[in-house]
Amino acid sequence: MAAEGWPAAVAPSLEELYREFQLPVSRLCRRMIAERESAEDAAQEVWLEIVKGLPSLEGRSKASTWVWTIARRTIFRCRRRERTYSTRFLRELFALRDPDGLDELERVPVEDRQAWVRIQCDECLTGIMHCLRDEDRFVYLLRELGALPYAEIAQVLEREEAAVRKSFSRSSAKIRRFLSGNCILYNPKGDCHCKLREPLRRVDAEGEYLKVAELARRMTFLEAAENFHPPKEYWKGLLESHKAS
Repeated sequence: MAAEGWPAAVAPSLEELYREFQLPVSRLCRRMIAERESAEDAAQEVWLEIVKGLPSLEGRSKASTWVWTIARRTIFRCRRRERTYSTRFLRELFALRDPDGLDELERVPVEDRQAWVRIQCDECLTGIMHCLRDEDRFVYLLRELGALPYAEIAQVLEREEAAVRKSFSRSSAKIRRFLSGNCILYNPKGDCHCKLREPLRRVDAEGEYLKVAELARRMTFLEAAENFHPPKEYWKGLLESHKAS
């Protein structure tokens, strides 16, 4: 996720930035913003700001720092109306036995059922991220998905590095405690009774999501989940339009 930057005399092109940050920006927007269309709009806006600001980029700082600063400002502006949930609220929600999951699955064509379950689980994971405050979630995602250095995250957020380290440590423990005790994607013996529990078993997801727990021993849970559900390139048309102009 982190780029080394370019010499001051050689600012990166939009194509170079796109190759480096297309997936990270998409993933960050999708995890920061629960509503899918709003996440897509935010990704578009991030790239619009990048296009507008590119002529002024002179390489005085790393390109990644510049991109993530733009992303932070844009995402925080786009998600002002979204709620933050307590882990207690999420635990109670996940503990509810929801009988509608199989009914929904039955309305999906057989050949599309595994894809449907993937999408629903992806949205569920994004919802879980909303037990963290905006800034804490931003720190957690930059560190967990891209292993961005603490010093660079601190620079993006204009905070002390010690505060960033503390935020990540606290958030990481909170998320993992919740996943370990509740989410059956992370722990097949979890207490979750959400509408996806039975559909997951019905579509024989053993070869897909239930092995995330094993993968998590070698990589972060979020990183593993991203590999199962790659994001759409929402802004590809924007890049093509820029090339044409």
